[in-house]
Amino acid sequence: MNRYRISRGTRAQASKSRAAPGSRAVNRCPMELWHLIFSYACTDGGRTACALSAVSRYIRECSKPYYNVQSVALHGTRQTLAFAAVLETNPDHLRQIKHLFVSSDEVGSGNVISRKKTGVRSVLASFTPFSRRKMPTPEQIRAKSIDSELELARALLSILAKISSSLQILTITFTCHWAALRSPAEISDMAILELPKLTDLSLAYRAVTDTAFTEFALQAPLSFPALRRLDLTGLKLASYRTTRELCSRLAQIAPKLTLLHVPMRMALAGIRACMPLRRGAGPAATNINQLPPTIQCVLIAHGPAFYEHCYMLDWGACSCWRCELEEMCTDARIRVRHGRGILGWRELQERLEVEWGERANGGNGCWQ
Repeated sequence: MNRYRISRGTRAQASKSRAAPGSRAVNRCPMELWHLIFSYACTDGGRTACALSAVSRYIRECSKPYYNVQSVALHGTRQTLAFAAVLETNPDHLRQIKHLFVSSDEVGSGNVISRKKTGVRSVLASFTPFSRRKMPTPEQIRAKSIDSELELARALLSILAKISSSLQILTITFTCHWAALRSPAEISDMAILELPKLTDLSLAYRAVTDTAFTEFALQAPLSFPALRRLDLTGLKLASYRTTRELCSRLAQIAPKLTLLHVPMRMALAGIRACMPLRRGAGPAATNINQLPPTIQCVLIAHGPAFYEHCYMLDWGACSCWRCELEEMCTDARIRVRHGRGILGWRELQERLEVEWGERANGGNGCWQ
């Protein structure tokens, strides 16, 4: 009976003493051990880590890396530069980013304040007809855009180099105003960019000319040895005459590529001629522009229809785009998909970001 006796005025202290050992045990556990435990438990894109962060301050500090760096979406140059600066100060074990989305467009709630301030200034300026404020010329606006895009490109290459060991899913949407690549060392003379764990890549790109994309895609030292899925439906080029060279380049960059999604104009520019022979269909081809032999399926995003008369009924043969698509689809590995190819630039960017989120959460995105 004596062991259950509690003297008057000490009940609260006794209760506190019973709860304290567990709390002290949690705090005595080394942070490195919690990191190891959380690395196995927090594999759902950050939900478990966010829940753990509500347990205590100590657990929040231990779980912070696993809900801060699993999936990151960056919009515009400012966010990209800021994130690159954060990575500079973080140790390697806090750079385990698996899913990255980068857009060159400035969007998001972070711009609300600046837009409001700009609006107030413009209203005040309207009451000053002889304001000394000068409006920028179109050339100045374009030069500013080019400088911003170069900064974003440098920052993006820096980010990719720092997270190369963990990155698995990457989506980039980029509007380029360069007539051709200039010569910052990070871009024109860059070291090899190898992303050993990247399995899923989506790209949306448009520019005033094709020069910058052609120079980078065909000449930059890139290596994606684990890449399986490549979505190029957002590739808006003036001409797709380099399609065959690009397919040959893909065989070097991504030797394990299995799924490819391309716009209709790119498909019509020679995709069928780039399809590798089926296994056992003949001797292996050499020194020609072909996709990697691992390719299993090429999806074609059916674009807006343009008028072209079909002579199939008249002559029994025709080379219009409809007949070419039908001819391509005689290869069971080539399939046409409707809907995606008619999206505008803004709609396509939004679709890509949604699909990036789906894949980051374990879904299939556009590969359903």
